[in-house]
Order: sequence, then C-alpha cells, then structure tokens
Amino acid sequence: MPLLLHYCVLCEQPIERDLDLCIHCENSLPRNLSACERCGLPVEYANEIAVPMLCAGCHVDPPPCTRTLAPFIYLGPIRHWIRQFKFNRDWRSGKVLARCYANAIALNLGGSGLPDVIVPVPLSTRRLLWRGHNQSLLLAQELHRQLRLPIHTRWLKRIRHRRPQATLSLSARESNMARVFAAGDEVAGLNIALVDDVCTTGATLRSATSALLNAGASAVEWWVAARTR
Repeated sequence: MPLLLHYCVLCEQPIERDLDLCIHCENSLPRNLSACERCGLPVEYANEIAVPMLCAGCHVDPPPCTRTLAPFIYLGPIRHWIRQFKFNRDWRSGKVLARCYANAIALNLGGSGLPDVIVPVPLSTRRLLWRGHNQSLLLAQELHRQLRLPIHTRWLKRIRHRRPQATLSLSARESNMARVFAAGDEVAGLNIALVDDVCTTGATLRSATSALLNAGASAVEWWVAARTR
C-alpha cells in the first residue's frame, strides 16, 4: 500500500515518506559531526582521525555528565523548529525535529551501551500551563519509540520556578538554575539519559544532573537535539 503523500516542511516538495522532510533537506541539516565527547560543543579535530577528545573547557571544568550526544548544531532549520515548537505550538515542526533527533541519536550510539532509562528535563508547573507542552517529553517519547527504552517523567521534578534562561546573560544562567530540581530515590544505581531540546551553557542540565546524582544515579548522559557553538 503506497504511503500517503506528504510535503517537505522545508522545500515544500511532495514526498512519499511518513516524515514531512525530503531526503535532500534531511541530509542538509547542520549536523554536529566534530563535537566534544563530554559537553557536545562543536569543535574541529586536530587531524582527520576521529579520536575521543575534549574541548578546552572540559579539560579544565568538565560537566557532571559522562558524555553528551548532541547530533545537531543550533542553526538554520533546527533552530527554527525548536523555537516554533517550543513557543508557537507548531506540532509539525516538533514531530519532524523529534524524528530527526531520534534517528541521529540511534546512529550516534553505534555499538555503545544503552542507558537504563530516559528522563526528560521537566518544566515548572507554571511554565507547563503557559506553554501547554514539554518539548523535551516529545523528544523522549520518540526515543522510546525507536530505542525501546523506558521513560520516567516523575523521577525528576522542577521544584522552583525561575526566569526563562533565554532572558538572562550567559553568566547569570548558572545561578538562576541553582537548586531548581529534585530527584527521587528510584534513580539509585541507574544510568540516566537526560533529554532536553538544546544545550547552551549547560546550566539547566548541570542542575538536573546534580539532583539525579545526589539521589543516587550511577551516571547521567546528556542527550540533546542541538548544541550552540
């Protein structure tokens, strides 16, 4: 039975895929091919051999995660989809983003071991009511569909409402996110994949990771759709 006809969300050409994105446009997305293994920051290799590497910042002050998978750079259509879905409730952009992200994460995992559970970064109740959805949960749900990893949305809670990170300077974001999250003892001994849409300074992910580790998690990985440069 033929697939229903879809239209590419970028070039608007008709396509026969179950994703509103043509192959050409999917291949042209800004992929984060040379990234710091620890924080996901886009960097350049010193040579053509893809060896494990850390950025200069992670040599001095590495984040509390074991690794970061950030398959895309926060540019072009990736930036547009995240902002459209996050702030304008554009579900089409959200679904395309989630599928591309999960596909890329599955490829990036390669033969490495899977974590025990996926935990999306939660929103405060006030922001969830205002926004109407949690973009990180949609990403986590698509990962669950493809990787068959369990999702737990109540193991990590946001216990304080703070100003949106995007409204603050880079230097103010760390203090804004201090002691914002709390985690339950269900995470004890588990390797957690912490899922979010974009990593800029890493302040939100650091705070959430600290809560998970303090509750007994054995390790936390950061799985984000995009990383800023």
